[in-house]
Amino acid sequence: MKDIAELKATYGHEIEQAAFKHGLEPSILAGLIWVESKGNPQAVSHCGAKGLCQFMPATAIDVGLKNPFDPKESIYAGAMYLAKIRDRWAHGSIILALAGYNAGPGRIKGNRWKRFKETVAYVPNILRWAAQYRRLS
Repeated sequence: MKDIAELKATYGHEIEQAAFKHGLEPSILAGLIWVESKGNPQAVSHCGAKGLCQFMPATAIDVGLKNPFDPKESIYAGAMYLAKIRDRWAHGSIILALAGYNAGPGRIKGNRWKRFKETVAYVPNILRWAAQYRRLS
């Protein structure tokens, strides 16, 4: 995909439905998808994460994701996993939940998270893309 407007045009309905189902702001979910895969449902990272929401194989199994390359499945699993991190480990904080999505939920301790260089850049990057997605509405 060339930009986040194309992400919205292609997957906006699924993003909205999955976000609302799990109590997330659609733009946050869209920002996460954009940062993780640039909207490519066939994306595979150098470490083996797959699909729009970039699930590692073990995490895909944990969340019941059967086909990480199916865009709808990946979007719903990504929303469910982000909400689970927010509710279980991040005390309702979407910022902590995003950090946990990137670094692993076990890295969240109280109201803090272990600051890895990648994660320090990851969270604000998602927020920037989320703001751009919101402006499309």
